[in-house]
Order: sequence, then structure tokens, then C-alpha cells
Amino acid sequence: MAVVSISEASRLVGKTRQTLYNDRDSGKLSWTSFDTGKPGIDTSELQRVYGPLRMNPIGQAVRNVKFDGADNGARGGETGEETSRVVLETELKGAQQRIELLERMLALEATARRQQLESQRAELSAKDQIINVMQSQMKLLEYISPVKAQQDRDSQRTVDMTTAQARKEAPSRRGWWTRLFRGRGA
Repeated sequence: MAVVSISEASRLVGKTRQTLYNDRDSGKLSWTSFDTGKPGIDTSELQRVYGPLRMNPIGQAVRNVKFDGADNGARGGETGEETSRVVLETELKGAQQRIELLERMLALEATARRQQLESQRAELSAKDQIINVMQSQMKLLEYISPVKAQQDRDSQRTVDMTTAQARKEAPSRRGWWTRLFRGRGA
């Protein structure tokens, strides 16, 4: 025979906790208690009042269950043992389903982490390639910059020399005032 908590009893019979309290107050349902003094309900009592117990939802184990072997013999044996077996089977199925679910979740999480790691590696590789390209461009600029500066200086010198030569070769043009007074003072 199994004694379950009030919450577990409400799940097993599909009734609210308040319904169980109301049925206890009206005398329709009798309660027992755990060794700790907390209230509980015997599963055979739940079956007597509400009929067959419901199986728990997938992955949800039966909690707060106390099996009492002495009561099994006193109540006729098979009903209490059958209830205990059903509760244990339900708990086992729930535990197995939780394990399978957790294994699937771990596999999915491992796959997601592998994909994330591959993505990060690809990003790092792309960044390394960009850095390499930028370094080669910097080296090229370092080479080109002095050559270009020298070319600019050479070209400026050529312009200056051409300008100076053009001034020397060009006859100086003087205005009429200069020609007028040059003749007197020269």
C-alpha cells in the first residue's frame, strides 16, 4: 500500500487539492499521515472513492510515496501490492522517459556547441586572412611612400628648374614708364 502527498493524490485522481480537502471534511475520504507528521492519503483509499488512478504525465515521477508492507496483508494483499506495483512502474517509466529526454537534450546541446565552435573558428580564420591582407598592404604602403615622396620631390625640382629656365630665356617686358625713364637715368 502506498501513501502519497495531497498534491500527488490530486494528480493521481485528477481532482484539485481543495476537492480532496472538501471530501475529507465531508467524511467521504479518510487521510493518514507520513512519519514526519505531514498529511497523506493512501492510494487504496483514493481508488475506493475516485476509481482507478491516472498515470502521471510523461516524465513526471510519483513523489512523496510511502509503502507500508504491513497494511498490505491486513487489507487483503493484492490491491495494495497492485497499487504499489503500478506506482513503481509509473515512476520507473517516468524516470526512463526523463533519461531519454535528457540524453536527447545533451545530444542537441553538443551539436549546437559544435556548430557554434565551427562558426567561431571560421570567423577567426576570416579575421586572420583580413589581418594578413592588411599587413601586406601596410608593407606595400611603406615601400611606396618613400618612392612616391622622392618622385614628388623630383617632379617639384623639375618644375622649379623649368620655371627658372623659362624666366631666364624670356625677354623681360617692361612697361612704357620704365622705357621712358630708363633712357634718362641709364
